[in-house]
Amino acid sequence: MVTIESATTQSHKKRSTHFLLIATVFLALLASRVEATPMLTISGDVAKQTLTREQLIFEVTETMTIDDIGRFSLLMNQLRDVGIRIALDDFGTGWSSMAVLNHLSFDKVKVDRSFVTGMADITRQQVLVDTICHMAHQLGIHVVAEGVETREQLTSLQQMGVDEFQGYFFAKPLSAIDFYAFCIDYLNQKNVLLSK
Repeated sequence: MVTIESATTQSHKKRSTHFLLIATVFLALLASRVEATPMLTISGDVAKQTLTREQLIFEVTETMTIDDIGRFSLLMNQLRDVGIRIALDDFGTGWSSMAVLNHLSFDKVKVDRSFVTGMADITRQQVLVDTICHMAHQLGIHVVAEGVETREQLTSLQQMGVDEFQGYFFAKPLSAIDFYAFCIDYLNQKNVLLSK
């Protein structure tokens, strides 16, 4: 399991090499930990990581927040106080997505891959993703699309104004070392294109 300490340590190692690699680390905030750990301890763990805490984003699901919105609102405020952003994961898959957005303030929403996968064949799916994107932007929230696997999906999402993308179209899950190599390769290719 990835911990706050290990994630920030890996990110700091990449920053300490011959070039500066700005990588955002998404950490799933587990419901079991929220229930078992005092909120001050969670935010305290983060506060210790002064070098890279601005790169951390905690992911929560709407099912975690809806049972006790007041408590989660307090936790989110405490995390923001130490420089952490919050993302709402798997957006659109539950019954309470709109209620959660109405009561809690997020930095990002991650559109569930089930919406992205069906866009090419189901017009309704594309309309829903477009609507989510527009609504989130109106609220000042960045949009991340999960499960991007084809160029067609990426193009459609870019046209909708989606801010960030995740999926096998870019790469499968990578170890820290492989991710570093992937970034080096990406930057080298980008530099070649810019020099032409």
